[in-house]
Amino acid sequence: MTLKSKFIIRNYTNLEDIEVIGLIKKVIELGRISETKRGKQYCFHTVMSNNIHIIAERNKSGSDVFILYKEEESDGNIIKDKK
Repeated sequence: MTLKSKFIIRNYTNLEDIEVIGLIKKVIELGRISETKRGKQYCFHTVMSNNIHIIAERNKSGSDVFILYKEEESDGNIIKDKK
């Protein structure tokens, strides 16, 4: 059996895992729309309606990395929620 793909998720929000997966699913459904020297990847930066930001990167080994964080509406500060 060969590993086809690998996702790495870094969740800096207070969202439950199932919610995080749902948000990442939305980014994946858009497809690989950002272009890099390594080829196409998922959208670099997606902002959801609840001020959750999702950064998508592709690391050197080809794994997709999704980083989630919340931005405070009032002053633009990044909030890393404590669980």
